[in-house]
Amino acid sequence: MRKLIVSFLVTFLFINASAQIQGVSNDKLGVVGPESIGLRTFEFEPGFGYIWSKKSFDNNGNLVPLNPENDSILVLQALVFRFTYGFAKNFEIGTLITSNLDAFSLGLKYNFINRERFITGAFLGTNFANESDIAFRNTGIFGKTISLVGGFAFMNRFGESERLSLDYDFQYQNTFDKNRSYSDDIFASVEL
Repeated sequence: MRKLIVSFLVTFLFINASAQIQGVSNDKLGVVGPESIGLRTFEFEPGFGYIWSKKSFDNNGNLVPLNPENDSILVLQALVFRFTYGFAKNFEIGTLITSNLDAFSLGLKYNFINRERFITGAFLGTNFANESDIAFRNTGIFGKTISLVGGFAFMNRFGESERLSLDYDFQYQNTFDKNRSYSDDIFASVEL
């Protein structure tokens, strides 16, 4: 049972990762936290990303093999590094970059309501992907694309507990390249 729960959580978090703004601090699992790091605080977080696929989405949203012979696999792997700096009170700026320079992200987060039991923040970011040698580059999944992300994050604390809160965010994301837009998506996440 424990393996099933862990597998579900990892899968769920991976699905949410495509909607997350990159480079900013976060202390939540799947929701962007509204709080920013302190003034003149610097965070560094290394990580490792690994993605493999035998299929990709075509322009109609159908899942198709990467190669007509169905014998190809795509593997993307890289070290990732996140740097975040508390630029001003309640305002942070951050970046995420891969070791192979195939992806770069820049994010901003501003905490504009900070009450004892209710916190609100706004965020804005952009993600650049430069994986240009993929067969289905024009699908926007792994090609040379840019994503713009913006949204709001909220936290409601319950009672006197610092550990019990309801967190939620709303995000808008547009992914495009120089020829066309691939998506206009709205995401909503909730976490207790």
